[in-house]
Amino acid sequence: AVHRAASLTMSALQFITKLRSETLAPDDWRGAPLCMNQYRKLFGCTRVPQQAADVTSAAPETSAIKASLRTGKTLLNQPGKLADSLLNFEKALLLAKGSGNKLQERRAVRGIAAVKRRQGQRKQAIKQLKRVLALSNEIENHAGDMDAVGTIADLYAELGDLETAADFYDQYIAVMNREPEVDV
Repeated sequence: AVHRAASLTMSALQFITKLRSETLAPDDWRGAPLCMNQYRKLFGCTRVPQQAADVTSAAPETSAIKASLRTGKTLLNQPGKLADSLLNFEKALLLAKGSGNKLQERRAVRGIAAVKRRQGQRKQAIKQLKRVLALSNEIENHAGDMDAVGTIADLYAELGDLETAADFYDQYIAVMNREPEVDV
């Protein structure tokens, strides 16, 4: 009975992870894909009792996370807008963490790293990029790791820590020699 419960729980968590990372294959009927919109509120949604009528409360929608990421990226390339860009990436990070979407969390952390680098905060940028790599390992999706490792190597070189930079350049070459990356 315990083994069955553990297996059921593990399957549910795998389903939730695929759902939230948008990697769940669509349901189909007679070979035609079905709309999966109803799945969005399957988990992380609750009914909140109110005097007049109950309301539904759900985890933040992926579209809000994507909008913050898009705005952060746009502002990143505009002069004098780094602080605004950082706020948008931090908002996306909070929303992604709240919804359990590790893929979007990784994108937000990568954006924060880009802002920190442009602000000249190299050590903070390195810290964020290492978090990107950790998230890649958690979700077993390594798209963009080569870029992150190369950027970490460049940052260590800019800091004058050439030995650590060389270690990361070696990792960069190792990642580059792996399978081709697929951007998500």
